[in-house]
Amino acid sequence: INYVHFGEGRYDVTEHNIRTLLGITGEMERKVEAKVQTADQTQETYLGTARATREFTGDAQLLPLHQWTLAGQWDRQGQYAQAVETGATLTMHFKAKKVFLVLAGADNAVAGAAISLAGNTERLGADVKDGRVTVNGSRLYELVNLNKSAEDILTVRALTPGLQVYAFTFESDPE
Repeated sequence: INYVHFGEGRYDVTEHNIRTLLGITGEMERKVEAKVQTADQTQETYLGTARATREFTGDAQLLPLHQWTLAGQWDRQGQYAQAVETGATLTMHFKAKKVFLVLAGADNAVAGAAISLAGNTERLGADVKDGRVTVNGSRLYELVNLNKSAEDILTVRALTPGLQVYAFTFESDPE
Protein backbone atom coordinates (compact mmCIF):
# COMPACT_ATOMS: atom_id res chain seq x y z
CA ILE A 1 0.00 0.00 0.00
CA ASN A 2 1.56 3.27 -1.11
CA TYR A 3 -1.14 5.81 -0.27
CA VAL A 4 -4.47 5.82 1.55
CA HIS A 5 -7.16 8.51 1.64
CA PHE A 6 -10.75 8.10 2.80
CA GLY A 7 -13.66 10.21 1.55
CA GLU A 8 -13.79 13.10 -0.86
CA GLY A 9 -11.11 15.67 -1.60
CA ARG A 10 -7.31 15.71 -2.01
CA TYR A 11 -7.71 14.73 -5.66
CA ASP A 12 -4.40 16.33 -6.66
CA VAL A 13 -2.49 14.28 -4.07
CA THR A 14 -4.23 11.08 -5.14
CA GLU A 15 -3.50 11.76 -8.81
CA HIS A 16 0.14 12.56 -8.01
CA ASN A 17 0.51 9.21 -6.24
CA ILE A 18 -1.10 7.33 -9.14
CA ARG A 19 1.18 9.11 -11.65
CA THR A 20 4.25 8.30 -9.54
CA LEU A 21 3.32 4.60 -9.37
CA LEU A 22 2.74 4.54 -13.14
CA GLY A 23 6.06 6.27 -13.77
CA ILE A 24 4.47 9.30 -15.42
CA THR A 25 6.59 12.42 -15.08
CA GLY A 26 6.03 16.06 -15.92
CA GLU A 27 3.54 18.65 -14.84
CA MET A 28 -0.04 17.58 -14.31
CA GLU A 29 -2.51 19.39 -16.51
CA ARG A 30 -4.71 21.47 -14.24
CA LYS A 31 -8.38 21.55 -15.05
CA VAL A 32 -10.57 24.31 -13.70
CA GLU A 33 -13.68 22.69 -12.28
CA ALA A 34 -16.80 24.31 -10.92
CA LYS A 35 -17.01 24.29 -7.17
CA VAL A 36 -19.68 21.78 -6.22
CA GLN A 37 -19.76 22.44 -2.51
CA THR A 38 -20.85 25.55 -0.67
CA ALA A 39 -20.01 26.66 2.86
CA ASP A 40 -23.51 26.03 4.20
CA GLN A 41 -24.12 22.80 2.29
CA THR A 42 -24.60 19.54 4.20
CA GLN A 43 -21.32 17.62 4.35
CA GLU A 44 -20.64 13.99 3.46
CA THR A 45 -22.37 11.88 6.11
CA TYR A 46 -21.58 8.30 7.10
CA LEU A 47 -24.27 6.03 8.54
CA GLY A 48 -22.31 3.01 9.85
CA THR A 49 -21.25 2.92 13.49
CA ALA A 50 -17.51 3.17 12.69
CA ARG A 51 -17.76 6.67 11.19
CA ALA A 52 -21.31 7.88 11.86
CA THR A 53 -21.58 11.64 11.99
CA ARG A 54 -24.44 14.03 12.74
CA GLU A 55 -26.88 11.35 13.92
CA PHE A 56 -29.95 12.71 15.71
CA THR A 57 -31.63 10.41 18.24
CA GLY A 58 -34.63 12.57 19.09
CA ASP A 59 -38.05 12.98 17.49
CA ALA A 60 -37.74 12.95 13.66
CA GLN A 61 -40.26 15.82 13.51
CA LEU A 62 -37.62 18.01 15.23
CA LEU A 63 -34.70 16.88 13.04
CA PRO A 64 -32.08 19.69 12.89
CA LEU A 65 -30.47 20.78 9.63
CA HIS A 66 -27.51 18.61 8.50
CA GLN A 67 -28.60 15.69 10.71
CA TRP A 68 -30.22 12.30 10.13
CA THR A 69 -32.17 9.71 12.06
CA LEU A 70 -33.35 6.12 11.76
CA ALA A 71 -36.81 4.80 12.67
CA GLY A 72 -37.97 1.19 12.79
CA GLN A 73 -35.68 -1.81 13.13
CA TRP A 74 -32.14 -1.42 11.78
CA ASP A 75 -29.05 -3.59 12.24
CA ARG A 76 -26.15 -1.17 12.70
CA GLN A 77 -22.76 -2.32 11.41
CA GLY A 78 -19.40 -0.56 11.18
CA GLN A 79 -19.83 0.54 7.56
CA TYR A 80 -23.61 0.60 7.10
CA ALA A 81 -27.06 0.27 8.62
CA GLN A 82 -29.33 -2.51 7.31
CA ALA A 83 -33.12 -2.42 7.43
CA VAL A 84 -34.41 -5.42 9.38
CA GLU A 85 -38.02 -4.79 8.38
CA THR A 86 -40.09 -3.34 5.58
CA GLY A 87 -41.02 0.22 6.48
CA ALA A 88 -37.84 1.09 8.39
CA THR A 89 -36.91 4.70 7.55
CA LEU A 90 -33.85 6.89 7.22
CA THR A 91 -34.56 10.63 7.31
CA MET A 92 -32.01 13.33 6.38
CA HIS A 93 -32.48 17.09 6.83
CA PHE A 94 -30.12 18.56 4.24
CA LYS A 95 -29.15 21.68 2.34
CA ALA A 96 -27.87 20.99 -1.19
CA LYS A 97 -28.92 20.82 -4.83
CA LYS A 98 -28.26 17.10 -5.25
CA VAL A 99 -28.32 14.25 -2.75
CA PHE A 100 -26.62 10.91 -3.35
CA LEU A 101 -26.66 7.81 -1.14
CA VAL A 102 -24.59 4.64 -1.35
CA LEU A 103 -27.08 1.75 -1.19
CA ALA A 104 -26.87 -2.03 -1.47
CA GLY A 105 -28.96 -5.12 -0.82
CA ALA A 106 -27.87 -7.74 1.73
CA ASP A 107 -25.86 -10.54 0.09
CA ASN A 108 -26.08 -8.67 -3.26
CA ALA A 109 -29.84 -9.21 -3.39
CA VAL A 110 -32.05 -6.68 -5.16
CA ALA A 111 -33.63 -4.30 -2.64
CA GLY A 112 -36.08 -1.45 -2.90
CA ALA A 113 -36.77 1.86 -1.23
CA ALA A 114 -39.48 4.48 -1.43
CA ILE A 115 -38.04 7.99 -1.64
CA SER A 116 -39.87 11.13 -0.58
CA LEU A 117 -38.77 14.71 -0.36
CA ALA A 118 -40.93 16.61 2.12
CA GLY A 119 -43.79 14.47 0.82
CA ASN A 120 -43.10 15.51 -2.79
CA THR A 121 -41.67 13.32 -5.57
CA GLU A 122 -41.39 15.95 -8.33
CA ARG A 123 -37.73 16.81 -7.64
CA LEU A 124 -36.28 13.38 -7.15
CA GLY A 125 -33.05 12.22 -8.77
CA ALA A 126 -32.22 10.18 -11.85
CA ASP A 127 -32.20 6.83 -10.01
CA VAL A 128 -35.71 7.33 -8.62
CA LYS A 129 -38.67 6.20 -10.74
CA ASP A 130 -42.22 6.80 -9.51
CA GLY A 131 -40.90 7.58 -6.02
CA ARG A 132 -38.92 4.35 -5.78
CA VAL A 133 -35.36 3.26 -6.28
CA THR A 134 -34.43 -0.30 -7.23
CA VAL A 135 -31.13 -1.21 -5.60
CA ASN A 136 -29.52 -3.71 -7.91
CA GLY A 137 -25.92 -3.38 -6.83
CA SER A 138 -23.75 -1.61 -4.31
CA ARG A 139 -23.23 1.89 -5.72
CA LEU A 140 -23.99 5.59 -5.41
CA TYR A 141 -27.64 6.43 -6.23
CA GLU A 142 -28.86 9.94 -7.10
CA LEU A 143 -31.95 10.52 -4.94
CA VAL A 144 -32.54 14.28 -5.21
CA ASN A 145 -31.92 16.80 -8.00
CA LEU A 146 -33.31 20.25 -7.21
CA ASN A 147 -33.24 23.30 -9.48
CA LYS A 148 -30.93 25.04 -7.02
CA SER A 149 -29.45 24.45 -3.58
CA ALA A 150 -32.19 24.37 -0.93
CA GLU A 151 -33.00 23.02 2.50
CA ASP A 152 -35.34 20.01 2.54
CA ILE A 153 -36.05 16.71 4.27
CA LEU A 154 -35.45 13.40 2.51
CA THR A 155 -36.99 10.13 3.69
CA VAL A 156 -35.80 6.70 2.51
CA ARG A 157 -38.26 3.94 3.45
CA ALA A 158 -37.18 0.32 3.05
CA LEU A 159 -39.52 -1.64 0.78
CA THR A 160 -37.60 -4.83 1.48
CA PRO A 161 -35.69 -6.06 4.52
CA GLY A 162 -31.95 -6.11 3.83
CA LEU A 163 -31.68 -2.60 2.35
CA GLN A 164 -28.24 -1.29 3.32
CA VAL A 165 -27.45 2.43 3.63
CA TYR A 166 -23.81 3.55 3.75
CA ALA A 167 -23.12 7.26 3.19
CA PHE A 168 -24.68 10.45 1.85
CA THR A 169 -22.84 12.87 -0.42
CA PHE A 170 -24.14 16.24 -1.57
CA GLU A 171 -23.60 18.69 -4.42
CA SER A 172 -24.51 22.34 -4.90
CA ASP A 173 -24.11 25.03 -7.55
CA PRO A 174 -21.01 27.20 -7.42
CA GLU A 175 -21.48 30.35 -5.40
